[in-house]
Amino acid sequence: FAPLANAPVGFARMISALLAIDRWARDHAGAPQDAQWLIEEAAMYLRAWKPKATFVERPAPVVGLSGRPYQFQMSLDGELIDAIAPHPNATGGELRKLVDVRASPRNRAVDIRVILDDRRDPVAADQEGAILANLSKVWAMSKLIDAAGGQTATQ
Repeated sequence: FAPLANAPVGFARMISALLAIDRWARDHAGAPQDAQWLIEEAAMYLRAWKPKATFVERPAPVVGLSGRPYQFQMSLDGELIDAIAPHPNATGGELRKLVDVRASPRNRAVDIRVILDDRRDPVAADQEGAILANLSKVWAMSKLIDAAGGQTATQ
């Protein structure tokens, strides 16, 4: 909105804003998915994979050896699940969580699964998954999609 006397300035600002949005969209085209979007997508496929299973979003936190509580994104029939991108930063954060949780004797029997989004970079997902596989089950998102009866982008 702009006063009628400043209509040309208001119009110029509106066009500048639209061009800035267009520039942002071009810069971010093909960028990795937002983490929350990945979590919601994984949840959708987990529910499709096991429709009768007990699914919980944000289950009760698990306390690590350090005494710090850790929140997992979801659980399916009691198995704690996180979905992450195959990026060293995401893997590093997940690895710290898994080491602390697994170090506590009370958590050794806890089932944990990490879903890694392998659709953009399968090689990176394999590399990051190999690191996490020592502490949890690791499942590629494309395998989850297949198990749920969906189709990956490459099919």
